[in-house]
Amino acid sequence: MTRKIAVIDIGSNSFRLVIYHVKQGRFYEEAKNFKVTARLQTFLNDQQILNDEGVKVLLNTLTDFKEIIEANHVSEVVLAATATLRQSRNHDEILNLISDKLGLKVDLLSGEREAYYGLLSVIHSTYLESGITIDIGGGSTEITLFKNRKMIHSISLPFGALSLTKMFVENCVPTMEELNKLNDFLSAHLKELVWLKNCRLPVIGIGGSARTVAKIHKEVNNYPLSTIHLYEMDVYDLDSISAHLQSLSYDSLQQVPGLSKDRADLIIPAIQVFTVVARMVEAPFFQVSLKGIRDGILLEQLAVNENEPVDSNQLIEKNFLKLCLDYSVDLNARVRVAKTALLIAKAMNSKGIAEISKEDMKDLQFSSYVYKIGSYIDSRFAHNHTFYILSNQSMDGLPHQKQVKMALIASYQSKNSFKQTRKLFKDWFTKEEKDKIKLLAAILKFAYAVNDTNRNIIKSIDLEKNNEGIKIVIHCGDENWFVEQLLAEAQLKHLENALKKKWSMEFKLLNRMI
Repeated sequence: MTRKIAVIDIGSNSFRLVIYHVKQGRFYEEAKNFKVTARLQTFLNDQQILNDEGVKVLLNTLTDFKEIIEANHVSEVVLAATATLRQSRNHDEILNLISDKLGLKVDLLSGEREAYYGLLSVIHSTYLESGITIDIGGGSTEITLFKNRKMIHSISLPFGALSLTKMFVENCVPTMEELNKLNDFLSAHLKELVWLKNCRLPVIGIGGSARTVAKIHKEVNNYPLSTIHLYEMDVYDLDSISAHLQSLSYDSLQQVPGLSKDRADLIIPAIQVFTVVARMVEAPFFQVSLKGIRDGILLEQLAVNENEPVDSNQLIEKNFLKLCLDYSVDLNARVRVAKTALLIAKAMNSKGIAEISKEDMKDLQFSSYVYKIGSYIDSRFAHNHTFYILSNQSMDGLPHQKQVKMALIASYQSKNSFKQTRKLFKDWFTKEEKDKIKLLAAILKFAYAVNDTNRNIIKSIDLEKNNEGIKIVIHCGDENWFVEQLLAEAQLKHLENALKKKWSMEFKLLNRMI
């Protein structure tokens, strides 16, 4: 049964309603995502009072969100408010008004809790064991330092993209003088954070500004994947993006691919925050996470916390298990395929036929779960659909290069199709890495073929080297292996192509020759 949970994020720049579908208690996905750019921060006056117009915008939006929640039959609802309501002196009055008029209880997050939720989502989605997270909202900026996936330091700073723009930018595009003043302001506030200085950890951007930076950079570089989750760029790329955007008129800025019009006046100050932090940290690179505060809130609803151990392989496997669930894949059958593939790989290692690392073994295992998953769409073009599905998913715990590697393994059809597919990624892999992908794909194709009948007769596998090449010996629990043999023989050519050796095959009844 699917569990539905709605999370409403009352932010300083925008309000979000996300409806999540949770399956089997641990697999979740965004079913619906609604955004209202309310810019609540602009309704906060000099006395830190949210004015009547701002309260009206808030109530009207929450009324709409409540109706959407009811129309979608969602029974679990969590509302969280961040910087603007936190900073407003009349927040108690506003929260009581929301409760009285709409029957909704709003959780007013402290800066520390806001930082915690962002971190919780990151440590359960990145492959990095240590890093710096930065979430630039409209009215506040949360920064955390984590090591071994545990929070070490955190802070919530009382300024964000919207408030910084209001403080330093007179028109829609900041001048160089305005940017210099902004940088001085940021440096003065951040220099007190001694735990940030020279820690040389990757910086992970959370939230809309970080996603926008990734989208712009992807467009400029014609990046071949559509996903921006765990997208990475050099720190100097932040400077080049900022310089390019500063050179544009506001009309041209609004037309930049990847940049939404409602964020056009905020993005340059936001990039400055990322840049100042990254340079202070001496970050090796800047990573973007699709996960953020709403995901952290959801994880807490699912009884996940910071102290729960996070294993990167478990994060990766969870992606593929969810895909099996989404595409109605027989997981038990795929586990048998994985078992056979690993038997072959281990035999290659033990007989000195090939060197297959532990990491390669894991890649082979997980690729086995989703081999030819594109058949769900159209079996005639299963390899094309499989590659597209796997390479464009937002996957937790997987660097993009590794994601493409596994997509190439699971979608492999032939030597020629492999050459065509990897053209988009010609600089991503060395010749040795390409050869390894072909070998792992050949192993998987053979393992899938020999198990395609689902009769589960394969019990063990051995490899023998001889003068003519390599013989694969398959021990079966049933002597009626005629179909399995026919299916397997058709795949020997891929192993031969991968290793440049002649392959032969022999089926045996377990413990005796037939």
